[in-house]
Amino acid sequence: MKKTILTLLIVPLLAACTAGFEDMNQNPNALNTPTPELLLNSSLRGTINFYGGEFNRVAMYNYTGMFAAFQGRFQRYSEEPSVLINYWRDAYVKSLMPAQDIINLYSGKEGYENRVAIARIWKCYLLSQITAIWGPIPYESGLDGGLIIPYNREQDIYYMLFDDLKAAAESIDPEGDVFSSDHIAADASGKSDLTKWVKFANTLRLRLAMRISNPAPNGDPVKAQAVVNELFQEENLLMESDYDSVSGKWGGLISTEGGDYNPLYYYAIYEKKRNIGTLPCFGEAGCYHMKPYNDPRLEIYAEPVVAQKEADGTVPAHAGEYFGDTASYGGYGGESGLSYPGENVHSGLTREDYSPIGNWFTKADAEFVFLSHAECCFLKAEARLKGWGEGGRSAEEYYYEGIRSSMKHYRTADGKEIDDARIEAYLATPGIAWGTATETVDGEGRDISADFMDWLQICSSIVGTNDFRHQIIMQHWLAIPGQGVDAWTLLRRTQELLFEPCFSGYEGFYKYLPYRLKYPTSEVQYNTSECAKACQEYLQPRNGFSGNDMYVKLWWALPNVKNEKIPNETPYL
Repeated sequence: MKKTILTLLIVPLLAACTAGFEDMNQNPNALNTPTPELLLNSSLRGTINFYGGEFNRVAMYNYTGMFAAFQGRFQRYSEEPSVLINYWRDAYVKSLMPAQDIINLYSGKEGYENRVAIARIWKCYLLSQITAIWGPIPYESGLDGGLIIPYNREQDIYYMLFDDLKAAAESIDPEGDVFSSDHIAADASGKSDLTKWVKFANTLRLRLAMRISNPAPNGDPVKAQAVVNELFQEENLLMESDYDSVSGKWGGLISTEGGDYNPLYYYAIYEKKRNIGTLPCFGEAGCYHMKPYNDPRLEIYAEPVVAQKEADGTVPAHAGEYFGDTASYGGYGGESGLSYPGENVHSGLTREDYSPIGNWFTKADAEFVFLSHAECCFLKAEARLKGWGEGGRSAEEYYYEGIRSSMKHYRTADGKEIDDARIEAYLATPGIAWGTATETVDGEGRDISADFMDWLQICSSIVGTNDFRHQIIMQHWLAIPGQGVDAWTLLRRTQELLFEPCFSGYEGFYKYLPYRLKYPTSEVQYNTSECAKACQEYLQPRNGFSGNDMYVKLWWALPNVKNEKIPNETPYL
């Protein structure tokens, strides 16, 4: 099957083209005014470098289970204040500002209407990601440059996003202007496809509607259902195939002078020897959710453990196998009150003892997915399971469509797609087949439930009979590898997939999944009154945590669920 996908190609920015970015308050008619193509290119490149770069590897891998990072404070479910400043800057300045510049420079100008509408859609996507990380944020005024930048409540942000996305999508004229095919907005066929931007906007509305779909006070299901029902009335304007999926792609260029390349490639491949002690690898949660079910994607998401270590030439214990690292930090047993179930299989291991992340994600010209058709299917399946979206197909049909779309999106290292027979065999597997339970006894009557569990045997991928929601969320998570913010959001919103909490030895507590990142010190110090207002009025205290804390729950998230197999209590829920 020929794969067609809206790939927003990231091309290198020429030094001459970046001149003048520091001062955008210039005459729009001047010759040095950046073009919409250049600005969108800059925004998209900044976006994939941020959301797919160090932020993803250092922070998000520790929160999402599919991949595992070996990285200091974030691994301990804490934070690095100086790094948070960089993350905030990259989210607003490097990613969002160029899109806002398109709106500022070209709104109201004849012949630019569609490109401005697309910039508005893209701006909404970026704001939806920023609020998913921090909660209350500056919405319209975030780039005004004033000393005092007002924050908005989360609820108001989502209502504005729904309105702005709808208005921008409806304003696109199919016969109007497009982005030049020489630039970032070009698709695989070499021209800008306006319909795909409309579908992107509407599918993003669906994502956000399901994000706030939990019962109050953890969401607004009335608003969510209204948006979902409206979208299902014109379902053809949602993503319909993998062709409609939207992703960014690095150019793969690397040299001594720099270049446009995947940051993960640079860290884990190009500079592997230098980073040998902190290499990211495949996660244990990914293993026990994929390996026992014979998921064909496993050989794409991960590679077998190396036959021989580069560092010292020894042979790893799990050489040739798929073996993932736990995201937990610190020891278990002893003061934690939790005993090892036998040998600690992670004791004394190095990064080369684990499965490397697959080539699809580590190659120099890898893609970074913003929103996919597979995710759209699982969102629709979840909505239909609630009884929303009258006129749509069944949740079961969307569920199977989503798995097939995910399977067909990815390729093996040698460029082959997953065989149809393997896909159908996977779909028939107990626990994967709709409504079926996982088989935890093999053909010889032996209990194999441990195969579906983490090494501590406190978390599992076992599915019960008619556990439809869990199946949908599990497959949704499996379909978005590497999409750190999106996976973290899914876990916080649903609380369906429960991974090992982090045991903090120096605190003596288990730390469950953080709800948000803290505002950086730059906001606390210079936008003091508005930042304080966001912390005191918009972020609701919970479990003794209040203000600018990682464990103050965001509006739409569900409270963390305590793992009943862990004996002691913890405030980090």
